[in-house]
Amino acid sequence: MQIDKNSGVFSNNLKTIAFLCENTHDPSTINIWRGVRQEALRRNINAVCVAGGHLEKSPYNEWEYQRNALYKLLSSKTIDGIIINGTLPIFGSPSTLKSILSQFKEIATVTVGAPIEQIPSVCIDNKPGTQSLVNHLVDCHGYKEFAYIQGPQENPESISRLQLFLSSLKQRGIEPDKDLVVGGMLDKASGFYAAENLIARGKKIDVIVAANDCMAVGALEYLAQKGIKVPKDIAVCGFDNSDEGMFVTPPVTTVCMSFSEVGAAAVQSLYGAFKGTPQSLQLMKSSELLVRRSCGCFQEPVSGALPEEVDIFRDDYLVVAHYIKELQEKSSIWSDTIRLSELLEILTEFHKSIRENKPELFLFTLEGILADQLKNDYAIVHWGNILKVIKEKALLSDLPGIGAMVESLIGKATVMLALCASKAQGNYRMKLVKHEAVITKIKDAAGKVIGAAEFDLFMDTMVESVPAIGISSGYLCFYDPYGQDEQLRIHLAFGGDNEKRLTENDGMFSSCDLLPAGSMTGYSAQACMILPIYFRDNSFGYMVFNDGALEYSCYEKLADCISTSLYSMRQVTRIEEAHRDLQIMQEKEHEYLQTITRELETGRKIQKSFLPSTLPELQGWRVAEAFVPSAQISGDFYDVYMLDETKMIVAIGDVCGKNVGAALLMALIRTLNRVIVEHLQYDQKDPLAAVSAINDYMHQHHSNSIVGQMFVTLFVGCVDIETGSFEYVNAGHLYPLIINKAGEVSRLKTSGPAVGIAPDISYRKYQGCIGKNELLFMYTDGVTDARDEHGTLFERDAMMTVLVNPALNVQEKITDIITRLRKHSKCESLFDDVTMLGVERY
Repeated sequence: MQIDKNSGVFSNNLKTIAFLCENTHDPSTINIWRGVRQEALRRNINAVCVAGGHLEKSPYNEWEYQRNALYKLLSSKTIDGIIINGTLPIFGSPSTLKSILSQFKEIATVTVGAPIEQIPSVCIDNKPGTQSLVNHLVDCHGYKEFAYIQGPQENPESISRLQLFLSSLKQRGIEPDKDLVVGGMLDKASGFYAAENLIARGKKIDVIVAANDCMAVGALEYLAQKGIKVPKDIAVCGFDNSDEGMFVTPPVTTVCMSFSEVGAAAVQSLYGAFKGTPQSLQLMKSSELLVRRSCGCFQEPVSGALPEEVDIFRDDYLVVAHYIKELQEKSSIWSDTIRLSELLEILTEFHKSIRENKPELFLFTLEGILADQLKNDYAIVHWGNILKVIKEKALLSDLPGIGAMVESLIGKATVMLALCASKAQGNYRMKLVKHEAVITKIKDAAGKVIGAAEFDLFMDTMVESVPAIGISSGYLCFYDPYGQDEQLRIHLAFGGDNEKRLTENDGMFSSCDLLPAGSMTGYSAQACMILPIYFRDNSFGYMVFNDGALEYSCYEKLADCISTSLYSMRQVTRIEEAHRDLQIMQEKEHEYLQTITRELETGRKIQKSFLPSTLPELQGWRVAEAFVPSAQISGDFYDVYMLDETKMIVAIGDVCGKNVGAALLMALIRTLNRVIVEHLQYDQKDPLAAVSAINDYMHQHHSNSIVGQMFVTLFVGCVDIETGSFEYVNAGHLYPLIINKAGEVSRLKTSGPAVGIAPDISYRKYQGCIGKNELLFMYTDGVTDARDEHGTLFERDAMMTVLVNPALNVQEKITDIITRLRKHSKCESLFDDVTMLGVERY
């Protein structure tokens, strides 16, 4: 008695089987699913392919855990049986496998491909096919030098195939060359590089055998690129009989295992469990050799599929037909596509053609049947063997001259088979071209998504296009709220009994239901594909599409398109939200900046008030200055004032930093310098001793400032305006210059380090003299450090070009330097504060 299910993917009250696999583009995985699907539908059981990735992070996808989320949604509420692809836990730990198996402990479970401990399994017996391959290569072609491309070392199937291959060689007396065994990752690219690796070793190679057809095709591509002919120079063989290996040139000789038969057997095991029949712990399916041209054979017979002689009754068509059907059932590579009525029809027409010498009767009938039968490589081989059986039967006849007639008619039929096969493959390729064109159209629409409107257009394009590749209905289910997987919402439903529709609140459902109740209706069993929708660490939901596509890889491509378009839309939405937040912040910031600007402007005015409002006007002397802050406030300062009637104090300084703290310290140092100099003069002491006093004050009160150690480069000079002689102290400042009319330059000495660096410094005092037509020039490093947009410095030489010009007075020289600085920087604002002070005697 069946359990009434009120929710789930299907609402037809039938049993449901889920096939858990890594993806929908691996050939062997897809062939297993084909077998699962066909057998399940034949028994009126729903089938769901859940492409949820490896159980833990794999070398192929660091975001594997996003795919794994699908497995957590499966339960006995929606699923009656589980088929686990045996390669699923390759990269997972035992604890991870144990965890997921415990989730399905109430559900009948079977594994396929590779066994998992304590779970019934259906596995491939690689031994017969591998031995047949080695025997064929040795006996039919005489190959002795074998190379092998193995799969991942973590993969039990890859390990098994390698061991069987090596042992089969040893049984034939061939010692394997371990240097000709290289690794691969079961994909075409790794086969390409593995072949490159093998050829680079410079050893003789008769044949390269790959652990699967994908790597064999990659090896073929490399050999073709290097001009190495296959099979003339090196033969190539594979495993699994993939579609790609069938269509490449030359077609790949392969060890053929019916993965679809494995999938079907797994369904049969679960069906027995549903009926209460105990499951066998392990069921083995045999492998066989499928010979094509890549090994060196021109024709493509099936090794061992038919006996040399057929002992049947003459002219008894029914016996012949039943004999062919028996051969078909015994061989795992004969597809069940030929009906008994068709066999009787062609046998009748063959007999008629021989009797009446009218070959067209048989050929026309055969051509009509072949048009529908040649869907894959199995069918081509199958029909080749049928013709062989007919030939062997007919050659038993004692009719006069029948041998030549039979040989001729079968020869013509064989040519027709090849032509029909070529046409069928051409039609298949045309369908693939159309298929790829549709996928490209969908990708283009996905690439244009920058918001909700474009995403809706992308959805329209997808729904209108996918029926052309065999997908007639589906659902998109998104987590609601975003990033959590307890609740989902159907965003899109299309096909079936529904027109395309977007649902809002009525599409909400629990994740443990997979889809809302009544979503996929119908009385007969159905098959669908479930793939996750995610982009890196952004998980959006999943898609549920009916199984009908010509190429299963399209499901992965569609999931990628949906994922990337959703990610783009979400990112744009986030950017728009961030932009709105930014606008609000900018408005607040603008208000704040206006307040700060007003305060800085006030500070600028206050700071400027600390500088001399006028310069001394003296007979025989010119004094000029320039003060250009790089910002509203500056850490530079200068000072010029008369100490008495004959002595003039000149000072210039540069506080470390360009912030408010530097500006405040600038005001403090300028004030301290003037106050202390005047006080010392009043006490009839050396006014230049003020520098040492300022240093002690700075070190004592500002060396441990919360803004770090503060220091100032400071030059203070006392000029006798009658004689031009002067005394000075230079505390770490740039060397002031004395320039005469001839352009000769001398620079003043340094008395000690910058003020505030260390305590108790006794700064040495030096003497100098400003002669007639000579200039004392002082400046800060903002002059020479001025930069253009490429970071090129203005530098001292450019400054000196102006200073040594005898045609300019001090004011004109300073003005010219400022002009050149702005031209060099190509902007009004300079890189650093610029301060210059010049005292010229004429």
